[in-house]
Amino acid sequence: ILPFSGLCVLLYAKMSNKFNRIFLFYGTIIFFLLFFFFFLIFFQYKSISDLSNSIILLETNQSYNISTLILSILKYWPCSVFYVVSEMWGGMLYSILFWQFANDIFNEKQASKNYPLFSFYSNFASIGAGIFTILSSKLIFFLFSTKEEFMLTSSLTLMVIILCGIVICLCFQKMIKLLGSDFLHQKNYLNKLKLPLKEGIKLVFTNPQLFYIALGVFTYNS
Repeated sequence: ILPFSGLCVLLYAKMSNKFNRIFLFYGTIIFFLLFFFFFLIFFQYKSISDLSNSIILLETNQSYNISTLILSILKYWPCSVFYVVSEMWGGMLYSILFWQFANDIFNEKQASKNYPLFSFYSNFASIGAGIFTILSSKLIFFLFSTKEEFMLTSSLTLMVIILCGIVICLCFQKMIKLLGSDFLHQKNYLNKLKLPLKEGIKLVFTNPQLFYIALGVFTYNS
């Protein structure tokens, strides 16, 4: 996860110097949605089937070591990449895109009132996702009574994730229209950010406020 996270930060920093913030928002979400779509269509069935056989083999063979695990990760690379991208999906959208957009909309007084509510309400998504997975799994098993229950459930979950991504784009588009062109020009949404990664890192270490915020975020995630 860590190497891919660093790669995503580098890529986002490069793109922010070439594209405006609206393009970055849509482009980031569309990248993830296209990945989930192509994985669902071309890789899911065979990858999960092969991975399940590999897990059974590892469980029956107690002599495996770290090199065996690394080879399995490389052998079943579609599932490995899917796991990494899925982990980054929430991190990129929630930690970067959502909070960046929220900071532009709300002032300090509004933020102190609304941000705790946003964090609180976001926890219901995790609860809802768990309930959805359980109910959809039971429903699929009841309707089809098939051994492919996990495969069908994961397919349905990916479809819902893609649908949620489309809803996010539509909500963002609606918000941009409601905020108007004055907001876009005021918050510099139509221009490039033009902040190289090296200068951004230097700014974090030279600005005391940013440094302590970054340190707090680091310790929180650790």
